[in-house]
Amino acid sequence: MSENDPVNMQPSASKPAWSKSKMTLHIILSIVIPIYGFIVGGFALKQSERKRQGIIILILAGVCLVWGGISIALQSGFSEEKAILTVKDGTLANYPNSTIGAAFKSFVKEDTWTAFKGDDGFWYVTASGDFFYLGDTAKVDLQFKVDPHDSAFTIQTIQIDDTPGNVNALNNVLFLMYQM
Repeated sequence: MSENDPVNMQPSASKPAWSKSKMTLHIILSIVIPIYGFIVGGFALKQSERKRQGIIILILAGVCLVWGGISIALQSGFSEEKAILTVKDGTLANYPNSTIGAAFKSFVKEDTWTAFKGDDGFWYVTASGDFFYLGDTAKVDLQFKVDPHDSAFTIQTIQIDDTPGNVNALNNVLFLMYQM
């Protein structure tokens, strides 16, 4: 990519949400541990009490499965608000000491955040605001592409006064943004 090309997919880092493996482990343990406790504890019970415990185990397993399903639904329910918060609360690899939201808010006069889900399944978050640039006020739009599966994001594009920016424009704006 040359410095005159429009910005596209500049890498950045984010604070990831729960990984799929961590969520799967959470669900499995939330089901297995209570059942294991009832089974191990059940060996000391009489035959009549074991039948009652079997019913309790089935009820508990059903509750755990429903709870696990709700956990999955809540973790996978990516929304406009979650996409925006993912970017605002995230950090860039070159600027790990400040969140994007805090740096952008201090850089522009009034920050505006919007998001939409693209046809490709990714979320696109745009941060907009006016800033002082070359002796005048200019409008900047930074657009981020958010992966709803792992909450990772990249800087997709930059525009200054509705004109697509290149890598130099992006680097200059980021430098100014994080110096405020």
